[in-house]
Amino acid sequence: MSRNDAERPDAAAAPDPSPVLRIRGLEARYGKREVLRGIDLDVARDDFVAIIGPSGSGKSTLIRCINRLVEPSGGQVLFEGVDLLPLTPPALRRARRDIGMIFQEFNLVERMTVLDNVVMGRLGETGTLRSLTRIWRKDVVDEALTLIARVGLSEHARQRADRLSGGQRQRVGIARALMQRPRLLLVDEPTSSLDPRIAREVMMLIREVAGERRIPVLCNIHDLDLALAFCTRMVGLQHGKARFEGRPEALDRTSVQHIYEAEVL
Repeated sequence: MSRNDAERPDAAAAPDPSPVLRIRGLEARYGKREVLRGIDLDVARDDFVAIIGPSGSGKSTLIRCINRLVEPSGGQVLFEGVDLLPLTPPALRRARRDIGMIFQEFNLVERMTVLDNVVMGRLGETGTLRSLTRIWRKDVVDEALTLIARVGLSEHARQRADRLSGGQRQRVGIARALMQRPRLLLVDEPTSSLDPRIAREVMMLIREVAGERRIPVLCNIHDLDLALAFCTRMVGLQHGKARFEGRPEALDRTSVQHIYEAEVL
C-alpha cells in the first residue's frame, strides 16, 4: 500500500459533523442470498468516503441501495433527514434530483454530443421533451459549458461521446453529475476500466470538484491505493458487513487482511 500525503485532503481541516446521509441497519438480498447485513454509516458534509472490500462483498449494492437502483430489504436510508426507502415513485424521483451518480461504465448516450450528455444531468427539471428535441435554455447550456471546461473537455463539447477515450467519457460523467447540482455524490467504481495514470487523474478531479462545491462523496472503489490517497474515511466490507471504519491512516495491514481474508492479496 502506498500513501501520498500530498494528495490526501488536509487532515487538520475540521469537517462539518452533521450527517447528510445516515444509514441504519441496511439490508439487501438477491433472492435468498444476503448481500448487505445491517450496515450503519454516516456521511457528513465534508466527507469523501471510500467503500472497499473484495468482489462480492456488497460495495456496489450499498451504493445503489441509497438511491434505490437496488431495492433494500430492510433498514433506513436517511438523506437530509428523509428516509428514502418508503418514498413513493414521484417522491423518489424528486429526491434523486439531489443525488448525483458517477457510473463505472459511464452510462452516456453514445450518439449524443458531450454537451447534450452533460445537459441531461438537468433532465429531472427540464423534462423529457427537451431531451428529445435537444432545445435547451441558454442558461442551462452556459452552465453545462462551464462544467465541461472545468473537467478539461472544452474542445470536445460538440463531439459525439462515442469518439472519446475512456478517461474523457468519465469526465463527461462527472460533469453530468455536477449538472444536477447534487447535495450528495455516489460514485460506483469510477476507475476500474482506466489505466493507472488516468485513474489517478479522475480521482483527483472528483475530489477537487466535490471539495469546491462541498458535496459529500460516497465512492465504491476496488483500488486500495487510490482509496488511501484520495479519501478522508474508509469503510471496509466483507460478506455484507462492515469490518472496518476509520481514517486512511488507521487502516493497517491487519485490518486489510481482515477485510480481504476471502481473497488472495
